[in-house]
Amino acid sequence: MATKYPNHTDPHVAEIYQTIALRFYKRYVEARRSAEHRGGDLPDHGRLPTEREADDRYAAAADGCVIEAPDTADAALALVDFAGVIAADRLTGEVTQAGQR
Repeated sequence: MATKYPNHTDPHVAEIYQTIALRFYKRYVEARRSAEHRGGDLPDHGRLPTEREADDRYAAAADGCVIEAPDTADAALALVDFAGVIAADRLTGEVTQAGQR
């Protein structure tokens, strides 16, 4: 996908943000599965992959981008953003699980 800011391209930063998107996508798949299980879904949103497929895509992306040390300030900031997303996601998981107890 071409960007309108070609001077700001950084493959490592792009990979980190793709990984963030895949983490959110993984949660999206889980939520759609829950909706489907309870009699509703979003059929106009396309095929629903399995949670395993979403997990595998996220894991592969995360393994690739976290191992590489950031060599730019943008990459370091993107990793900080990624850490924040992970922390927020874990907190949300704890809160929603507490509501089910």
